[in-house]
Amino acid sequence: MNCLGACALGPILVVNEEYHGQITIAKTNKVLAALGKKVETDEEA
Repeated sequence: MNCLGACALGPILVVNEEYHGQITIAKTNKVLAALGKKVETDEEA
């Protein structure tokens, strides 16, 4: 794994090149739920 250069945002989650800083379990669940909704929408199109 390479350095993300975002120590001030840590812990950090990167999904599809989008940084999600100061991540918690609750925030991770929100990010994944939003990603799931986006996938569903993309599949419907």
